[in-house]
Amino acid sequence: MFPYSLLSKQAHVDKANGTCQRAAAEGDLRHRIHANRLGDYEDCVRTRFYTLPQLWHAQHTFDPITKRCPMALADITDRLRKAESDAGREPGSGELIAISKKQPNERVEAVLQEGHRVFGENRVQEAAGKWPMFRETYESVDLHLVGPLQTNKARQAMELCQAIHSLDRPKLAKTLARLAQELGACPDLFVQVNTGEEDQKAGIWPAEAAAFIKDARALDLSIRGVMCIPPVDEEAALHFALLAKLAERNGLTG
Repeated sequence: MFPYSLLSKQAHVDKANGTCQRAAAEGDLRHRIHANRLGDYEDCVRTRFYTLPQLWHAQHTFDPITKRCPMALADITDRLRKAESDAGREPGSGELIAISKKQPNERVEAVLQEGHRVFGENRVQEAAGKWPMFRETYESVDLHLVGPLQTNKARQAMELCQAIHSLDRPKLAKTLARLAQELGACPDLFVQVNTGEEDQKAGIWPAEAAAFIKDARALDLSIRGVMCIPPVDEEAALHFALLAKLAERNGLTG
């Protein structure tokens, strides 16, 4: 694991086909590449996980601050398209989420100016401080909350985000259901599954996932898929395979 708190090993199983969307160019999985912190590409590429270092930068010029060669948005998009092709997927079936947490507004806006519209934030408070302003200028921004969600921040998250990737406990499910009724809308939700059954991590344990998903659906929640963050010292692909099976068993295959 890298010393950068990367989200790159976060994986999702989409309702569209029940296969794993992960940030890796492997031909047997559907891919969602999570763009994360700056300057991590050289470390991540060795494990076939990808980030978007200096996504706002349009050219491959050396950056004296990070001491890395930044990658352009077009290059990252090309890698995603190639991963889709290698996996036998339809072009455009993968989705690139640019993780904009802790980034200066000018860098985020530069990516917006290049036409990218799908972003991820780790904290509701940070998202609330930048995205209402950006949305006044840029239409069709698709915002994903990829970090943990406290119940007292749930309303704000639902008003800001089109997807929440960390539905991880019954109390949060009940809160989201109540707010969905009040607001008349609900973001797409991903159930976080603790596939490694690690006590220090949030998430529903695999044996309890089916019952949790059933209960969430009974609350009229919009469950799109499932998500996991594998243990750092285990083969991630095994956890993604388990996640795919859980999704298929629970009808998250479209």
